[in-house]
Amino acid sequence: MAAAILLSVIFLSACQSGAQNGAASGSSAVKGGEALRTEEVVAAVPSYKPVPSVGPSAEPKPELASRVLSERAEASDIKWIYMTWPLLSDLAATLYPDRDEERISLLTGWIEAARPIEGTGLATPIKDRSMAVNVELRDGRLIVVRPAWRCTTTKFEKGNVNLRCEDAVDRVVIEDGAAGSESAAVFAESAELYRFLNEDYKVWMPSVQKYEYPEKLKLGEAFAVSGHGSRSQSATVTLSKGDAVLWTGKSDVRDGEWKVAGKLPDALASGKDYSLKIQTDEGGTTVYPDVE
Repeated sequence: MAAAILLSVIFLSACQSGAQNGAASGSSAVKGGEALRTEEVVAAVPSYKPVPSVGPSAEPKPELASRVLSERAEASDIKWIYMTWPLLSDLAATLYPDRDEERISLLTGWIEAARPIEGTGLATPIKDRSMAVNVELRDGRLIVVRPAWRCTTTKFEKGNVNLRCEDAVDRVVIEDGAAGSESAAVFAESAELYRFLNEDYKVWMPSVQKYEYPEKLKLGEAFAVSGHGSRSQSATVTLSKGDAVLWTGKSDVRDGEWKVAGKLPDALASGKDYSLKIQTDEGGTTVYPDVE
């Protein structure tokens, strides 16, 4: 199945089973003296199956890869898959089709297999304040999976309101949108995706520092600036003193890795007013090494 229709099954199933979901969501059970909806009781008792260990850093499982690839999205349709954090971070965690075909195929298969639910009592994380796995396709389409939340509000006498939110176990929200268009979202049940967002991504795609650079540069000696987990085609590094550009180096990016090497001229004066500006398609950073 092509990746271009990754979520068609989810939305079609949601439309066809709307009446059934509505009926099921009305049932309740008793726990701790309080009436809970059936969904809440199920969420409170998670059960996980072991997640298969696949990919280049684990024991190869060709039979798993061939089965998943024949039934799910082709890894070649995926540009890359990456994690994002609730706050800005200097870390990167990325999967690449050329290197991580098995893991990408299994993950997109979980997205297709996620069971759509009505979502009563669930909420999308406020202002994207949660971990997320992002599936970016070559045609610009972006699929984002986050843990769904359950939120409660407490009102105080003076009118203040306290909002408390926590993950809903085994529940996720999946947003699917083409480039430049508003994304559609659906709540779904998936123990595999929920566990991936909370734990398994750390094993599948360990976070790395986006940039490595020297804190000190020595006159007449070579230096290098490198990047990891990049989602760019190229990287450029510029050495400047004040507004004057002294040197520029560029590198192509392959499977997230790049390196720019240079040498500091002997004729420069030592000091602290130097800067290294790193630029990639994702943005960049500027650092200020001492020159000795």
